[in-house]
Amino acid sequence: MKLQIDFLKRCVLLVMATSVLMCSCKKEDSEDIGDEDIPKSLIAVGKQATILRSIDNGVTWTKSIIPTESETFQGYDVSINDATYNNGTWVAVGGFGSGAVHKGLVLVSTDDGATWKEQASPAMSNLYDVAYCNNTFVAVGNRGSLITSPDGNNWTKVDLKNVIPDSGEKEVRMLTDIACGDNTIVIGGRIKLSMVGGSFYISLLIESTDGGKTWKNVKGTGGDYINDIVYSNGKFVALGDGGVMTREGGSWSYDNRSGKPRIHSPLLSNGDKVVATCLNSYRKQIVHKSGSDWDIKGGSFVNAGIYAMMYGNNTYVFVGSEMDPATSESYATIYTSKDDCTTWKSGRESLGDKLKGRNYAFRTGVFVNGNFVIAGDQERMPGTPTMIFTSKDGMNWTESSVPALSNEEHITKILKGN
Repeated sequence: MKLQIDFLKRCVLLVMATSVLMCSCKKEDSEDIGDEDIPKSLIAVGKQATILRSIDNGVTWTKSIIPTESETFQGYDVSINDATYNNGTWVAVGGFGSGAVHKGLVLVSTDDGATWKEQASPAMSNLYDVAYCNNTFVAVGNRGSLITSPDGNNWTKVDLKNVIPDSGEKEVRMLTDIACGDNTIVIGGRIKLSMVGGSFYISLLIESTDGGKTWKNVKGTGGDYINDIVYSNGKFVALGDGGVMTREGGSWSYDNRSGKPRIHSPLLSNGDKVVATCLNSYRKQIVHKSGSDWDIKGGSFVNAGIYAMMYGNNTYVFVGSEMDPATSESYATIYTSKDDCTTWKSGRESLGDKLKGRNYAFRTGVFVNGNFVIAGDQERMPGTPTMIFTSKDGMNWTESSVPALSNEEHITKILKGN
């Protein structure tokens, strides 16, 4: 499951300090977006069917109304993993079930996330990611689940049996990430291959250049899985634990990072740069892409794992978890740069002792309407529900008003829709 993969990646980042990379790209042309296509709310989703909304840029939050009377929500574990927005419609996806058996879940809201209705889903496994691409909602998940909808209400399963082999095993085809641009949709994940003497996973990329009507398999990044994919200024960048794939002008190129710093997710596209994290001499160092390679730029972190990146107000804000060498315990951390990632300052001083201690981390964040909004918790620990904070400058943070949540209701993503 993607949540399990995310956890494993976080553990790797906590054990090994990493480096931040920047890739310079030509700034893409902006499009005029009418006010009617801009969501008026932020949405936060997570475990145990948690959906919160904010209509004041993350300062105050309320619980959304979900169809708890539905059979889906009776006696099952329900997770909302992602959400996206288009033209007045929010679509959230996830899964419900017990133990290792989950089915795909689709919820739709047409009142800015205040209330949600369940829609019939043809996905027979957990859904991890959803996006609006080429006039179509696209959702992906476990067992190679790929479903599409023109409106969020009526969904069709896409048959990938001629694109990705399927041995019938539950996780043999796991699709986890979607990116779209230039009339192209790219999806990443992993596939299990069986051979004499055993089986192993390799990363997987598929693409469609006709709005999702037909698909083809693309060579993956090597390694076990795809970490993240972004589209920026005419380029797709797919990041895996075995290297980096870049698509430009319809062609893919592969960099296996042999003898070079190893790159980790997440990816951030801010319009003219793509930012990632990578291992370089067991330190986080800032490097940026010059030509076809990544070069050290300056700045460094130690003992920090970065889980979310934001850019706004000419400021980079990276959040995650950092280990205290004196106690070997982790705490939620914030790093801020106002000079294009050259020098960094810690932004967590205004939090005091909040989110300090074992397993604390900021796990998600967005920049919207001049505000940075981040969420963190002490995952897997009882009595520590999610806390949300906002800031204009990335240095001075104010705790948001969040409704009472149970010990299991953890926020995993904050989403601004587009």
